[in-house]
Amino acid sequence: MTILTIPAALIGSIAVGYLLYIFVVLSRKLGAVTKAKLYYRWLYGSIVIVVVTTVVEWIILTVRMAPQNAPEIIVSEWFHLIGHTIPLVVAVVIALVVALRYWGWLFRERDR
Repeated sequence: MTILTIPAALIGSIAVGYLLYIFVVLSRKLGAVTKAKLYYRWLYGSIVIVVVTTVVEWIILTVRMAPQNAPEIIVSEWFHLIGHTIPLVVAVVIALVVALRYWGWLFRERDR
């Protein structure tokens, strides 16, 4: 079962990184038109964090196929929490704040 979930989990992480890249392109163009500050650069940092979490996720999923050969630290739940989950949450929160900064006017326009 693990072998079947490895490609799906990694494709999901790659999709998040690609979505952030789309936000970078759209926010950069919108910021150029509106003369906004260059907040979209924070999205590049989010992409880097997502790439790191994708590598950690690949390591975790690979180690699950043969846990007896892996170091104890990689098999632990703390490695998954500190290396994958927390950085992914940080990357998504940064992306959310930046996206709301650029695209928040859409919500305000609806209320008028």
